[in-house]
Amino acid sequence: MALNIKNRRVCELAREAAERLQSTQVSVIERALERLLAEEDRLAAERLDALRAAVQRAQAALTEEDRQSLRGAGEELYDHDGLYR
Repeated sequence: MALNIKNRRVCELAREAAERLQSTQVSVIERALERLLAEEDRLAAERLDALRAAVQRAQAALTEEDRQSLRGAGEELYDHDGLYR
């Protein structure tokens, strides 16, 4: 597959990184993209963990009265087939 980069700055960065690391431009671009994707995966996992913790805190804060009132909330919104009224 071919990749044609028409951005002067990106080409300069790839060239400089390849020279510093004594590697090819393709290798340094591959390495950079792998690191970028790994970082995005890490951040997504952190966001998911934070969301789960927030849900747990919210659930812990509910009283039994709150839980009882929430149990019937769906009956007002959905019919017996689970469709929105």
